Amino acid sequence: MKKFKSFSKICTRNLNYNIYLYVYVEMILVKL
Repeated sequence: MKKFKSFSKICTRNLNYNIYLYVYVEMILVKL
């Protein structure tokens, strides 16, 4: 159970990172 919790934590962190990357790229495209 502990392993699974840490695994889901990593998944949420990656998801947040992907969203951040997406927003960043969108902003760059808008500036161009």
